[in-house]
Amino acid sequence: MNILRIAVLSLISLFAISSAQAAGLIKPTNSQLPELELTEHKVDIQVFDNLAVVSIEQTFFNPSQQDLEAIYQFPVPNYAAVGQFSWWLNGQEIQAEVVKKEQAKQIYQKQKAAGKNAALVEQNKFYDFKIKLTQVLAQQDAKIKLVYIQKLKADHGIFELNYALENGGTDEVANAFWSRNDKVTQLFSFNLNLHSSYPIDSFRLPKHPQANIQQISEQEWQVSFTNSGVEGGQSFSLNQDILAYWRLADNAPAGLNLISYKTQNANQGTFMLTLTPGNDLQPINQGSDWTFVLDKSGSMQGKWHSLLAGVEIAINKMPANNRVRILMFDNNTKDITNGYVQLDAEGKQQLIAAMQNYAPSDGTNLYKAVRESVSGIDRDRTSGIVLVTDGVATVGEKSERKLMALLDKKDIRLFTFIMGNNANAPLLEHLAKQSNGFAQTISNSDDIVGKVMLAASKVSHTAMHDIEIKIKGGKVINLNPAEIQSLYRGEQLTLFGQYHKAEQVELIVSAKVSGKPIRYQAKFDLPSESTQYPEIERLSAYAQILDIEEKQRRFGKTDDATQAITDIALEYGLVTDYTSMLLLTEAEYEDLGIQRKNAQRVKLESQARETRKNIQPSSNHISGSEQNFGGARATTSNSSGSGSGGGSISILLVLCFGVIKFVRVC
Repeated sequence: MNILRIAVLSLISLFAISSAQAAGLIKPTNSQLPELELTEHKVDIQVFDNLAVVSIEQTFFNPSQQDLEAIYQFPVPNYAAVGQFSWWLNGQEIQAEVVKKEQAKQIYQKQKAAGKNAALVEQNKFYDFKIKLTQVLAQQDAKIKLVYIQKLKADHGIFELNYALENGGTDEVANAFWSRNDKVTQLFSFNLNLHSSYPIDSFRLPKHPQANIQQISEQEWQVSFTNSGVEGGQSFSLNQDILAYWRLADNAPAGLNLISYKTQNANQGTFMLTLTPGNDLQPINQGSDWTFVLDKSGSMQGKWHSLLAGVEIAINKMPANNRVRILMFDNNTKDITNGYVQLDAEGKQQLIAAMQNYAPSDGTNLYKAVRESVSGIDRDRTSGIVLVTDGVATVGEKSERKLMALLDKKDIRLFTFIMGNNANAPLLEHLAKQSNGFAQTISNSDDIVGKVMLAASKVSHTAMHDIEIKIKGGKVINLNPAEIQSLYRGEQLTLFGQYHKAEQVELIVSAKVSGKPIRYQAKFDLPSESTQYPEIERLSAYAQILDIEEKQRRFGKTDDATQAITDIALEYGLVTDYTSMLLLTEAEYEDLGIQRKNAQRVKLESQARETRKNIQPSSNHISGSEQNFGGARATTSNSSGSGSGGGSISILLVLCFGVIKFVRVC
């Protein structure tokens, strides 16, 4: 582990790359229209264990003498459901409603052409969200509010929340068309309130040391910072993710946490159940073969020399009994080492010298690179493949199904480390899940040393796989995720579902570890009334949508699947690829026959959030469940063994900028 800590410091520069693009107001490149100003950007985040509610209030100002359309763009947050948008018109806050995407777009354009007020929130695949206002009146302000709900997961007892702002630059067409203004000219503020069922040991924002972090109690923390006092004036740039970490106390138990929502007279309730296994997965001690697959396409310009330096350090720290081959790809893929090279002193020099002869250029042929990387693996040795990419193919075969088929033919595990915002995270996460691996995102604001330590603990220990979940009793339906392939050391599993009978139920978890069956059981109560967290209805619906989308990637899109996503999104008020949020005046909602379902849901959720602010939330831990799931949870300090074998930790130096695939050995 000392080798890991020393070497990883040399890799941090790989991520210290300023983003040229960010969240902000956008307009067509070379447009002659005046620019709007983003005068205020206020972020308020409430966290309750694994549930985060993120609220953003913004004010746009039009300094010109003509009315202007406003378009604001921001990255798609991970595991987040966008379900609330409002605009203050004539001093009154008006809530948006969710309608079918094409219908919303048509109505918005008609309102815009007629010079009327309207707003639109739409999703552009995995790239970003856009907020549009038909007009910000000359010399006037426009105040808006967006709220999204996010599922959080602990990793080795460490929670992470990323308020995503950076634009990863993967949508080349959009980047060429739009210019961005990411400056907040007056007030920027960030406030986070955390309530935990367990004591919190520490809290940090690695890239924002100016943040004021206060411990209110063992289980409650508050974080805040503003742009007041910034040198050079009050402006603040929305060009860097705001990443927060908090770590549970080492004695935090394993077991179950339950958040539920059900009104007394409702026929159906909703639950969010988080399972944290104990520290009982054993270390692995084996040597390895490694294939480095380095993306040398044009998008790597500016990162290339740091990437090579990182790979060089990793190679120099790996033990001599390991072997390495290096593939580089852009439009094509080339094995620059002509097969595996033994990592003696001479072999290391050969590998390092071979990399120096290349520079970034051309496109990204991801399919060809993956196809080449999975060939030539020695089945008698534990093998891994490190793929440096964001998963966005620009040339060659672009079919996701064909890419996934390459892995279906190989008995390998895929561990994805997803580079930045706007990466094709859905594809990379799906590939990881189907191969019994795990996925992890990397932000420029990440604590890279910490991320590497967590990854090291995962891949150096055995994992649970072939997982099956059953809940006896409660008349439970829509249990999601429907398929759970694997669970690694330190990970949590979050389940959503609906129930029609309030009673004691039994959770049964069956899995295999190194081919041997294991089984966990625990009983808990599904309540007849629980009204603190109405937001989990949206998160549960969002989990259903994610399951349907996974099946579409695997088996292809169908009209039935598209309709199912649309119906769920309309029922629960969610922005998807098929639905958008549309904001109109109350009179126009009535004229167009658009029901105010989302406004009613927003009112309920807002009231619940205000109530939670004024009371001490109760613990969501199911008492006694820790005895059924191994006692203490796994942390970075309580590993049941080193698990490195001299090589598996060192190779994780490259995990912070890549994707790794392992041959199954259990």
